[in-house]
Amino acid sequence: MMASDTCKGAENITEFYSLYKTCMLHNVDFRSYMMKCITTMTLHMDKIEFEKDKRGTVTGYKAHHITSDVLDKLMPWNMA
Repeated sequence: MMASDTCKGAENITEFYSLYKTCMLHNVDFRSYMMKCITTMTLHMDKIEFEKDKRGTVTGYKAHHITSDVLDKLMPWNMA
């Protein structure tokens, strides 16, 4: 469990595990689900704002402007 030694890392792992269990609950293959999410987010990269350091390296997530229609389609229960 890399990165779980911090509070933020533990939060991230918890959210990831919750998605995994939700996929299981709705009989959705988790790997396929993650590939769909990654592909969709890649198509909407221009609508995602990231935090960056002085050198321009991405250090975190700031905000997004992706429509709720797009996000709703990514919910595991809508992929079953």
